[in-house]
Amino acid sequence: DAASSVDADAAASVDADAATAVAPAQDAADAPDDAGALETEDPGPKLTSATWKVSLNVGREQGTWMPEEWAASGARLLLPVVCEFSAEPYPGEPEALVGRACFRVRPKGDATFVSVGGTTTVKIEGGAWAVQPPKRGRRPALLRFWLFFPEAATRNDVELP
Repeated sequence: DAASSVDADAAASVDADAATAVAPAQDAADAPDDAGALETEDPGPKLTSATWKVSLNVGREQGTWMPEEWAASGARLLLPVVCEFSAEPYPGEPEALVGRACFRVRPKGDATFVSVGGTTTVKIEGGAWAVQPPKRGRRPALLRFWLFFPEAATRNDVELP
């Protein structure tokens, strides 16, 4: 079966210049520039709705659980995709790396990448997101999310099964 999901915690980066707010923040001083969708009322930040362009950067990472031959060449599969992150609770089973209390994320379309064979379209279905709060004296909070890829996508020896 070609179905898979990708935890994009370390492999995705948000293009801040492309971030657009769908709903205004309660207090603009509490929201970073161009995000506008973060509320800071207790129990913590809450994303009401935002559409961001994210770049999924899939490839071998140090400490991976993937087989040794997977992405051994150092190749990367870069997939830019526009996603809507909403406050609607995710109705499915929780994903261990994202958390139990998670919300819906929906791609606004398929992703494409260019390889030796030309432009390849990669179908992407929705997933879920959550914010991992920062630990005291440690890094900032992390936005974790996953998306479902119903079909395989391959670039060199990098494959989303």
